[in-house]
Amino acid sequence: DEERNHDNVLTDSLVHAGGFASRIGSLSFLERVDEMFLPPDPDTTLSMKEHMLSVLLPAEASAAWADPLTYEIQRQALKYLPEHTFVDNKSPQLHVQAFARYRFSLIVDDESHTISGAFVRCVGLQAIPLFNGFVALGTMTFRGIIPYNRTHFGLDLLLATLRDINHDIGWLWHYHRMLQDQLFYRYAQPFEERLAATACTLCRLRQSSGHGNRARSNGNVAALLLRSGRRDVPPAVSPSSSPLQHLPQQPALQLRTFVAVFSAGSNADRRQAVRATWGRLLRDHYDLDVRFFLGRISSEGILSPAAVRV
Repeated sequence: DEERNHDNVLTDSLVHAGGFASRIGSLSFLERVDEMFLPPDPDTTLSMKEHMLSVLLPAEASAAWADPLTYEIQRQALKYLPEHTFVDNKSPQLHVQAFARYRFSLIVDDESHTISGAFVRCVGLQAIPLFNGFVALGTMTFRGIIPYNRTHFGLDLLLATLRDINHDIGWLWHYHRMLQDQLFYRYAQPFEERLAATACTLCRLRQSSGHGNRARSNGNVAALLLRSGRRDVPPAVSPSSSPLQHLPQQPALQLRTFVAVFSAGSNADRRQAVRATWGRLLRDHYDLDVRFFLGRISSEGILSPAAVRV
């Protein structure tokens, strides 16, 4: 019904939109994730992590409490880590308490129907997430995340495993930094700005396809967020409330934008995979080009991370 009443409908449901960053007809995916903040000095932040593991239990209204395993994890967390167990209330202040001082954080609410804001903040605060929700946001994501055993969960065994991992944690932090970069590029701006930018992009695409005559007479951009099992829908964006309203009006320009991808010369198969997947999506749906920049190994045989990218 909503699709019939609006030119474009935005949803944060992975099920309704057909997957991450997907579109089905007039239905497009946009996750309700707040702005991501990174610590100014990552090395100093790491040196301040004095505790091994925290446990973030789901919010009281979360559907995760329908799973008996959630209550079992709560019981074990209060037994082994009572001072390091938190109940999520979605606030940045609580997430700082739950993540900033810890090397690892167990996020119990998997939120597989959408992107977890707690997961994004956990990565931003440089805690390695133990998380079973949706994490397919980038190619390196899986290597910076540790799934936990849902069939035979034991917090005492998990703590022993993490102590072993902690002795050789350097490689994990390496992937974690890459994951931080990926998420920061996506969530560097407040949600309201990303919502406005997405709405403008969808309107331009509709006009370029010859459907601009269906624009609403009041000039508003109709943007609806369908929450999976939740009703906290923010108001629609209009010209009077858009963060772009104060930008000066510029004459129409023929601009071309491309996405730069650093690659190594031997990774032809990976470049072809990009062209066949999200590269094609950018070209067909957003009129963006993908250009690959190949690093060269110096004649002295010294490998510079800035010169050679995987």
